[in-house]
Amino acid sequence: MKNSEIKRFKELKARELKDLYELLQNKLKGTASELHPILSASKQLESEASLHSSETSWGYTISGLILPVRNIKHMEPKGLSAPKLRIDCTIQGNIETWGKMVDPFTYYDFAMTLYGDVDGKKYSLSWHIDRDAAPNSDEHHPLYHIHYSNGLNHLNRKGCRYDWGNAIYLDCPRLAHYPVDLILGIGFCLTNFYPKSTFDNLIKEYQFTRLYRVSQEAVLKPYYCNLASAWQYNAAGLNWNDYRSLCPQII
Repeated sequence: MKNSEIKRFKELKARELKDLYELLQNKLKGTASELHPILSASKQLESEASLHSSETSWGYTISGLILPVRNIKHMEPKGLSAPKLRIDCTIQGNIETWGKMVDPFTYYDFAMTLYGDVDGKKYSLSWHIDRDAAPNSDEHHPLYHIHYSNGLNHLNRKGCRYDWGNAIYLDCPRLAHYPVDLILGIGFCLTNFYPKSTFDNLIKEYQFTRLYRVSQEAVLKPYYCNLASAWQYNAAGLNWNDYRSLCPQII
């Protein structure tokens, strides 16, 4: 692969992250500091592009991206004060295979932590999507799976004690879940922690839809087509085609 092609790819991905930052700042009214990790990741890619390297590995790290939570009616305890959702992720892939019908990632970790206060007590819950085949384990591991924890690994606030209530946290079941990059991850968060209209209005924006569909093609399409291959899938015989009722994050 030519160095110029590698450079263009990384510049394009840097531009996509910058466009995402501007969209979220405008549409979600997030503060610049809370959304700044997206810009940092964009600059990380720009810096790598400027090296004119022949290295086809690419990726970025997001640390401490904060989204204000707008839908709290399903949360316990009641009365959480200004709850927020924190995103931390590291993804890596190979430029030569990106967008092709293969596993898009060579390294992957995407964590989300929900936290807030009630009457001076701190509450949090964290879940993350792993990429872990665990070939030597005596337990089944879906390659990409989601599970929960208490959030301390990501909040990392010295001197803060979070109240876990009566919940049990454990490392299983490992629930099979599609992987997401940052753009798809934002869609996951908006469809779960914002009013329905937020995501629906955002996908009416041409710029966001363009970014989102690029990620869908590279990440979701090979994942779901790989699952469908277990049945030698042929769309011609499919009469159940309301895919958004099954996965609202697909557009």
